[in-house]
Amino acid sequence: MTRLRHTLIAGMTVALLALGLGGCGLFDEAETLHAGGTISGNEVWDGGDHLVTGDIYVTGSLTIASCALVRMDNQVSITVKDGGSIRSLGTTDCPVTITSSKAAPAAGDWNRIDIYETASNNNAFAWTEFQYGGDDAYGLLWIDGGATVAVDNCTFFHIKKSAMVIERDAEIISFTGNTFDTLGGPLLTMAASVSPAIGPVTSLRNTKNYVQITDGTAEETGTWRNLGVPYHCESLYIHAAITVEAGVTLAMDPNASIDVSDGGSLRLMGAEGNRVTVTSSKAAPAAGDWTEIDIYNTASNNCRFQYADILYGGGDGTYGALWVDGGVTVELDHVTFEDNEACDVSGDGTVTATATPYQYCE
Repeated sequence: MTRLRHTLIAGMTVALLALGLGGCGLFDEAETLHAGGTISGNEVWDGGDHLVTGDIYVTGSLTIASCALVRMDNQVSITVKDGGSIRSLGTTDCPVTITSSKAAPAAGDWNRIDIYETASNNNAFAWTEFQYGGDDAYGLLWIDGGATVAVDNCTFFHIKKSAMVIERDAEIISFTGNTFDTLGGPLLTMAASVSPAIGPVTSLRNTKNYVQITDGTAEETGTWRNLGVPYHCESLYIHAAITVEAGVTLAMDPNASIDVSDGGSLRLMGAEGNRVTVTSSKAAPAAGDWTEIDIYNTASNNCRFQYADILYGGGDGTYGALWVDGGVTVELDHVTFEDNEACDVSGDGTVTATATPYQYCE
């Protein structure tokens, strides 16, 4: 009902403006014009209707109240930096809506919201509906490395590419209850370092129904949770204790590998009936699509794979899908190796296997 109300109000406003009637009566009071510029003080956008016609730079604080309808003109952005903050604080029965100003909106009409490292740590989006924005490279919400933000109970609807692009060392202090609907790209594009902060999502009508990991260095201990959609991974470099929750799928991009070293460990903690899967990201997978999981002798001896499926790897042609360096131990418990190139396991390290048949690489 809220979205329908907002859509009707937006359409009526556009029609009245076209007739030259937008400056009188009801809409004179209901619509606030924001022509662009810098917000350096403490500014609150109330729960009424707002039209943004130019880029906004926030170096103070911007708070958007519940029930606000914020209509963004073509390619307009909001940039938060230099100690600034943005807080969009909808409620379950009265969300904030940030959408296109066009009468016939389309994905990518407006640009995005950028939160830079220099912004304050007081950024939050709650019960906010983002509609018809985003660009090819930076998504609709771009979170710089070092920036801090909470994103809870938000909906991203008809976004041009990814809803969010999250850089390495960004601090996601909360991420729960978010819905992604009709996106043109992966739901999220993010660094491996922020993966433990991301909670389960709701995905509706998305053609790229996954989260894309582009910066694969993981240097902080954490758990990769079952989001309800796969992780698509370029090569991963694990230098901390990483646990992968039951039900997770790691879909490896072509020629990608997982390297565990420098005190890191990898624990694939599937359960009976709820396995972890490491596989190819291709729609029509084949043996050797990705290379292998490499456990180096500088890794910890805490690597364990249980109730896991290792599929379509071994693309190197020599080391199989799992290579264990001399001096390190890996535990395998109810692991399945299938459709890997040539063989499954190699290396001079110690492999302890329970209910895990595999072909050793000679």
